[in-house]
This record gives sequence, structure tokens and C-alpha cells, in this order.
Amino acid sequence: MNYALIIAGGSGNRMGQDIPKQFMHVDNCPIIIHTMRAFQQHADIHGIAVVCLAGWETVVQSYANQFCIDKLKWIFPGGSNGQESIHNGIYGLKEAGCQDDDLVLIHDAVRPLLSQDIISSNIATCQQYGYAITGIKCREAILESEDGFARQQAAIRHWQKVMRRKKFFLWRLFYQFTRWYYGYYQGKWHRYSRFEELFG
Repeated sequence: MNYALIIAGGSGNRMGQDIPKQFMHVDNCPIIIHTMRAFQQHADIHGIAVVCLAGWETVVQSYANQFCIDKLKWIFPGGSNGQESIHNGIYGLKEAGCQDDDLVLIHDAVRPLLSQDIISSNIATCQQYGYAITGIKCREAILESEDGFARQQAAIRHWQKVMRRKKFFLWRLFYQFTRWYYGYYQGKWHRYSRFEELFG
């Protein structure tokens, strides 16, 4: 089975709005619903879980009902940061009875521009190699500097920019986040350690 784990635990303080950005409306629809629709419409996604900011759980469920997101199966509590929110979602899926060989697609609620082809490609890649992280070719000019002020190298456009779309088998996520969780409290991992550090 393939499950989408949507991370909506952020408060969006940098936006300076009265509500978290995942609940702001674009084209008469909450951003989180735009994101959920991408997974709702994909034939190979069997269920959706949302890791939600405290106090907004009923809002998520109400929006899902209003916009016919019937693949929403679970709402889990958010953490104090993104990694802890993912941790809560992974453990929530495990406790909900998901199997070790189930595929988990982790995606930010505030990134709704997700195509069906990207979802399909990530599922296929993960099934073949055990994990997948989406990357796109950079359109921005990237300047390299050794001192943070002077440019040492001209624009680099062939680099790949990693997007926050991650896919793993549940057993691999569960093992690595257990490792991260205990490593963090033992001082071995920073709480913002990246997936590349965790999965090697």
C-alpha cells in the first residue's frame, strides 16, 4: 500500500498572517486541500495522513469533508519542528497498523504544485531502489563564494535542487527515525539533521 504523509505542523510565523499558511486560501480553496487533492486524485495512493498543528485538527477534517478528500485516514499531532512532526507521523502510521513494506510519501502541506507524474515516478523509483527524493534542475543562478562576500565562480545551472518530497518504505523510516530520535536526545544528532545525513 502507498500512503501520503502530509506535514502541516508549522505555524507559518514568517508569513505574518493570522492563520498558518497551510490554511490560507488560494483560488477559494485552502492550500492544504490543493496539496491533498494531488494525492487524492492519484490511483496508486491508498490513504492520506496529515500531521497537524495543535488546535487545527477539526479544521483539517472539516476541509477534507467539504472538498471530498475521502482518502484522509489519519490526523496525527505535530511536533516542535519539522523532523519531530515527521517522526510523529511515522510512529502514528506504525501504530495505526501500516505494514513495514508499505510505501510512505512525505510531503509538505504548503507545496501544492505536485504533478501526478512526479508521484508516479517517485513510487516507481522507491519500489526499485528503496527510497526516492525529488530533484529539479535549478533555474536560479547559483554563485559560489568562499568568504560569503566575493564570488569565486560564475553561475551554476546544472545542479539539482532537492525538493521536499521524500519516499521510503515504512520499515526504513521507522528504523532511521528511531535512530534519529534516540541519537538526538543523546546529543549525537542535531534536531534539524537532514534526510541525507540520516539515510546516507
